[in-house]
Amino acid sequence: MHEKPLLSFNEKFKYKHCLVYVSPYNKGMSVFHKILNYFLKCSVVALIVGGLFVVKEKIQQARYSEMQANLKSLTYSLEAYRNIYSKYTNDREQLGFKPEGKLRSVFYLSADELPSQLRQQVAEEDFPFVSDDQYQLLISFEQDDGDILFWKTRNGEDLTRVNILVKGSR
Repeated sequence: MHEKPLLSFNEKFKYKHCLVYVSPYNKGMSVFHKILNYFLKCSVVALIVGGLFVVKEKIQQARYSEMQANLKSLTYSLEAYRNIYSKYTNDREQLGFKPEGKLRSVFYLSADELPSQLRQQVAEEDFPFVSDDQYQLLISFEQDDGDILFWKTRNGEDLTRVNILVKGSR
């Protein structure tokens, strides 16, 4: 059998001023339902985009927490070495500090470890060092956008932000 189209051109023209417009895609939907349908589609898109933003923030927070955990491990290693030998050391082998995986943070124990371009940007009071009775660490942390942020800590105290911003990867 031959199927009749839902509405011919003349019928579409005749009913265009009505609230109910019949088309193959939205049979019998009122203007209210069309608006509601559009609003729901936009809401779903907004939820997806918002959810991706939240996930990105959580991932960045997890990476920052990884840096803090590695810092705590290094600090404990330094303190344990000092308890045994009555002094600190910057020798990673003796400390047994070997973080694994893809690291987004680098821990500098001495100024000699700093790359030359970075050494020129770091103020002298922010240089990492290890002496017999104290130490200062410089930590670089690579963000998702490639920017590298820096912190320092002296003798395992709170992290202090160092005002150096390096664009791009290390």
